[in-house]
Amino acid sequence: MTIRLLVCPVFLVFLTGLEAVSEPREISWSDLREGRLAECSEFLEGYLPNPNCLPRDLSDRMLSMQIAECVPGNSELEGNQVLIAGYAHPVEFEFKDVKSFLLIPQLSQKCRHPTAPLPDQVISVEYPAGFDITTDPVWVTGQIFIRQSQSALAPSIYRIKAAEIVTATIPDVSAAE
Repeated sequence: MTIRLLVCPVFLVFLTGLEAVSEPREISWSDLREGRLAECSEFLEGYLPNPNCLPRDLSDRMLSMQIAECVPGNSELEGNQVLIAGYAHPVEFEFKDVKSFLLIPQLSQKCRHPTAPLPDQVISVEYPAGFDITTDPVWVTGQIFIRQSQSALAPSIYRIKAAEIVTATIPDVSAAE
């Protein structure tokens, strides 16, 4: 009888742990910005506007790499199972069976050359199953980590090991700002 009482609570704790892992937390792009340093807010606000819609050059890309210290990432998200909607951009010029890509929020449509997102608004995604990238937004479900990386397209602060990718709608992406 005593053994039974000891096994049951352990079994219940195990099942409770499984429940927590199976339900991802839906996050928004603003959740990713929560780790920004307050002393950098004026600097970051000055970087983002592009009032004349001028194409960004290499110096702006280099500047975006330098600001990584202002956007260290939201440490509360580290290791969590998350669900986030965004737009997939392949790192290589391939759109079929893509296994790694960048996920970004909806960009301003005011300019032909929108300002590149800050590193905390770019997620490097690994999806071993591979999927075909289209212009449609996607929901990405997986475990998120703070891992700085640099691709030819943009620096990123976050990495997701994706377990599932499904098509989203544009309101899903814009409402999650």
